[in-house]
Amino acid sequence: MIEVSIADYKGKNAKIFTGRDNGVIARKELKLEQKEKEGVIIIKIPNDTWGINPSFFGGLFEKAPECLYLNNKKTPFGVSFIQ
Repeated sequence: MIEVSIADYKGKNAKIFTGRDNGVIARKELKLEQKEKEGVIIIKIPNDTWGINPSFFGGLFEKAPECLYLNNKKTPFGVSFIQ
């Protein structure tokens, strides 16, 4: 399994990850497109996080439909979130 942290992609003292552009930047800088091909990715979030806005989440995974479904079944796979 591959672990990556998204801690650097929220504003200073912010408790919520926001903004599609921030999600896209995180995806690019964390090289998620390449890592998705290698196996399960564990996304580490800071303990003080209150939430992840849908726009940030969408940007983080916008080019990754293959990581959301396995064998055309609506079974999430490939990504886990931990604190």
